[in-house]
Amino acid sequence: MEKTDRRREKTRASIYEALSGLLEEKKFANITVQEIIDRANVGRSTFYTHFETKDVLLDSMIEEIFESLNLNLTVHMNEAGHQNMLPVEELLTHIQENLKPIRGILKDESGERLAYRLKNCWNDKLKDDFLKQVSGKDLKVPVDFLINHITSSLVEMITWWLDSGMQYPPSKMAEYWKLLMKPAMFSVIAEQSRS
Repeated sequence: MEKTDRRREKTRASIYEALSGLLEEKKFANITVQEIIDRANVGRSTFYTHFETKDVLLDSMIEEIFESLNLNLTVHMNEAGHQNMLPVEELLTHIQENLKPIRGILKDESGERLAYRLKNCWNDKLKDDFLKQVSGKDLKVPVDFLINHITSSLVEMITWWLDSGMQYPPSKMAEYWKLLMKPAMFSVIAEQSRS
């Protein structure tokens, strides 16, 4: 049973790797199942044993990336004891270390699926944390609106960073992002608390 599971995981990893490589070269819509199985060096029936269609493969790959990023984010948020709303440097470092599948997906129109999943998850995480920090205070904007602004900025920043060839290290990008986001988060609280 364990040997079968390892073989299954290895096959899926090979198929993911094939799609990742192809996404670096062309749009998802132009990739065929035949190209995927040729690159993965698996048979057509093996591919279809794991994935019904190439769209199911893409969704599965996005889910795996999402789970990996989300786990990394959760671990760092727990370690920080909610003192750091988003461990941006750690998140960017994780992306840098797992670059190929993430870059391939985000540069394609299919990147919207991953961005949507990330934003929705991070919206929920940040909202809970932010509400604890502003407990008892009135805000000038709805919390949902503010959190959506923050997470949208994060996803756009990640996309820009990848598109620009990661010319700045994760630590510098985290510093830049925080310089832009802290006023958006805390000026709302500070202004409201003075009135």
